[in-house]
Amino acid sequence: MLRLDGEEVLCDSGTGCYTRDPKVRNRFRATAAHNSVLVDGEEQNSIDRGRDGLFRIGTEAEVTRIEDRNENGDVLLCASHSGYKRLGVMHTRTIHLPERKPMAIVQDQLVGTGTHRFEINFQLAPSWKVSSVEKLESEIRVSPGRINSSPAKSVRESKVID
Repeated sequence: MLRLDGEEVLCDSGTGCYTRDPKVRNRFRATAAHNSVLVDGEEQNSIDRGRDGLFRIGTEAEVTRIEDRNENGDVLLCASHSGYKRLGVMHTRTIHLPERKPMAIVQDQLVGTGTHRFEINFQLAPSWKVSSVEKLESEIRVSPGRINSSPAKSVRESKVID
């Protein structure tokens, strides 16, 4: 979840409802339903797709302690997780909050080896919309406005090199 000046921009899609339907329940638990990166179409944490696993999820994505630092008045928050270790990829996210500017810069770094397919999903709050997409691999701008709930999404195939 990300709020700027008290207004929600990126939201947690959460679980729409608790249901016995495994497909519906798992859709809300999936990595793609969160503001995160999917590598090779795989989940960060394993999900038991059967009825018995509806309230259990794996623990592969161990998250590091969130580092916070101040650079020239700007706040930077950084953490990594090991959810794609089995694929040879480590995901680190840094959020840069410039001083006195209602904006956030989200930087995802994927380090490892081999060729992988990356998909990033952002769950925008209903009062926000994508206003422009520039250099899709690096910049998506959002601005206030009403849209139907659809995430900004980009899919790229890239090589990850040590």
